[in-house]
Amino acid sequence: MLSAVPRGKTTFSDRQMKNQPAKQRIAAAAAKYIRDEQTVVFDAGTTMLALAHHIPPVSNLTVWTPGLNVAQQLMDVAGVSVMVIGGQVDPDTVSTVWSSPLTGEGVPAAHMTFLGAHGVDGDLDIVDVSIQAAAAKRRLAQAGRRVTLLADSSKWGVAASSKVIGLSDVDVVITDANVEKPVLSRLRDTVPEVVVA
Repeated sequence: MLSAVPRGKTTFSDRQMKNQPAKQRIAAAAAKYIRDEQTVVFDAGTTMLALAHHIPPVSNLTVWTPGLNVAQQLMDVAGVSVMVIGGQVDPDTVSTVWSSPLTGEGVPAAHMTFLGAHGVDGDLDIVDVSIQAAAAKRRLAQAGRRVTLLADSSKWGVAASSKVIGLSDVDVVITDANVEKPVLSRLRDTVPEVVVA
């Protein structure tokens, strides 16, 4: 059983310093899923910012994101059009919190959503610290035809008050080699594709 430990909010800069090498490897692995002529959704967060730095050469890629620093990183990348998802700005995540109550409103159907996580609890649910943040992430996930979760080993076994989606709703998980073997085994039983970067 994956035990879950509560973890509160931390600043973006603090999170950016944590597990940097793992996040870079995860981002590089995720970048291989990006193709020309796609529309994709990038969640906000430190691993998403790393992914924005690893974008391969592309043409006609449209990226929708609530991540303000993600958008800033991508706005001058050749072949990439950036669309910022509106909402109230959360300084802790350097992003907007998409407040629309309607699923998918404002974001067209995307080929893939790259989703980050505050944590994944013992029931293998992606969780966040507030109902609003969880609802915003859920809408991002629902916009994508496929959902790819980018979560380094520090995210596994983390409890929080609000469920985003279950891992059974995820198509690909990209994580790092420090994930405990029993957790990895459960992941492989639950998710169609698991990549250890």
